[in-house]
Formats: sequence, C-alpha cells, structure tokens
Amino acid sequence: MINFSLEEYQPPEDVFYKLRDILLLIQDGKKQKAKRKLQALRNAHADDINIRKITLKISYELEDYEGALEDARFLVEHEGDDESKLYLADCLLGLNRYQEAGEALARYSELAGKSAYYHFLLGVLKVNTDRREEANEELRKAISLEPESGQGDSWVFRMATRFFMAVNLLMMGKTISAREQARLAAKEAMEPGQFFEYLEGVKSDIIRYEALAEAIRIGKIKKTPEFSEILEVMRLAAMEEEELLQENNENL
Repeated sequence: MINFSLEEYQPPEDVFYKLRDILLLIQDGKKQKAKRKLQALRNAHADDINIRKITLKISYELEDYEGALEDARFLVEHEGDDESKLYLADCLLGLNRYQEAGEALARYSELAGKSAYYHFLLGVLKVNTDRREEANEELRKAISLEPESGQGDSWVFRMATRFFMAVNLLMMGKTISAREQARLAAKEAMEPGQFFEYLEGVKSDIIRYEALAEAIRIGKIKKTPEFSEILEVMRLAAMEEEELLQENNENL
C-alpha cells in the first residue's frame, strides 16, 4: 500500500480527484491502469512543478521508475533541489542503469557527508557493481547521518540500511558480521508493523531469523506461542541457508 498524503501538496480540486482515483486503483491492485493515468496526468501538467512532485513520488512508490525518472529529470532541471537529484539517481538504480546512476551521484558529490540518502544510494550502487567492501563504508556513513525528512522516520531508514548491509555482508561470507547487523536492525525497530514489512523483504533466512529472534529477545516483539513456532521454522530455514553458503564457499 502506498504511503502518500495528497493533503500535503494541496493540488487543484480536479487534480486531487484524479490522484485520489489513481491511489484507489493502486489499492485495488490495478497498477498498470494507475501507471497509465499517472502518465496522462504528467502529460497534461508537464510544466507544473507541484504536480510533477506528486507524480514523482507516487510513481516511485509504485516502482514505475521510468515515469518517476521523467519527473525527476524535469524537477532537477527546473528546481535543482537535492531531493529530486537523489530521486533521479535512485530511479536509475531501480532500472539497473548503474553507469548513469554513478555519473549522477558523481555530479551531486556536494551531498557527500551531508545526505544519508546519498550515501545509501552509493552503497546500493557499489553492491551492484561488485564493490561490496566499499559499499559497507557508504552504508555506515548513511547510518551515522540524520536522514532527510523525505526518508520518513529516522529509525526506519537506519533499520532498512542495516538490513541491506547485513545481506551484503552475508554475500561476502562474513556471516558473524551479517548476524550482528541483523540484530542491530532489530534494535532500531520502534513499531512492529514496519519492522515486519521490512523483514519480509529481506532476501535471507539467516538475516530474517536473527532479526526476529533479537526483536523477541529484547521485547520489541511480544513472544507468543505463534511466534515461537514461526521462529523455529525460520531457525531451520536459516540453518539450511548457512549449510548451502558453506558448500558454495568450499566449491570456490
């Protein structure tokens, strides 16, 4: 479900109702139809900065990176704001256009040391261009900085970044460090719903198990018989994944 407030932008009444209909389509799972309506709205208001900010954010959360990239390019050209620059790089990463993403981030190097989002994106770029150790350095910088307001709650950003780093460490064969980052991610959690939302997206049984076990251990998640059963299933899945990783490492 897309987390977006139309009231924040106060669009004209006719646009408000069109956007509301788009959000309802997304909620009903009709994403392709929503994308077409977003593109029509984008075309109809091509020069409206405020509406392009709205279509950018909805398209991005819809994972319509082509549409969001179109908006981001327009906003960078006409506004030149940091948020639009970083959305542009993020969309390029989402489209696996790593060389262009790297070039964009290089152009915006004035954000280094200031923007948590900038360093997170550099970390994502370096993971995907096989520079995993360098990626960890960028992710640590991202965690050390206060995230921009557009990135939501700071704890959510830190938690998500730690989960991403944990998986990267695991792929490097650094299982102990990966487990440690998973536990640190659990400690960042302030609200169970968002914790589970991010946990579900983690592509590693080892990391998921470690994080949930830690969340229960420190009282972030209440231990119930149901969770005890889930944790045992996850523990067994984590053991299988670890055995597979060990076999792969032995065959290298």
